[in-house]
Amino acid sequence: MDQVTNPKPFVKSLLNKRISVRLKFNNTTYEGLLESSDNYFNLSLSNVTEVTYNETDGEVKERVSLGDGKVFIRCNNVLYIRQLSDEELKAIQQQELDEGDVKDQ
Repeated sequence: MDQVTNPKPFVKSLLNKRISVRLKFNNTTYEGLLESSDNYFNLSLSNVTEVTYNETDGEVKERVSLGDGKVFIRCNNVLYIRQLSDEELKAIQQQELDEGDVKDQ
């Protein structure tokens, strides 16, 4: 079982790491680099991918890279935050490479 951590130190430990932020509404998750957080737990992400899930089965419906732009997520919209695993990071990198190959053709 994982160790219990208070929210503020947990979010601070995620600074400059790739995270996943699940929203309370519309089955959407944002994956990106956590650049900053304030005392209200508003989040600023860069290099973001928006992931939308099917309502019926929870499978990934669409993954859209938002490029090098930044996304600001207001705290009251966040359902949960987690750090992306090494396996997930490798899968994302592979997908980005595959998309680059398709664009080059």
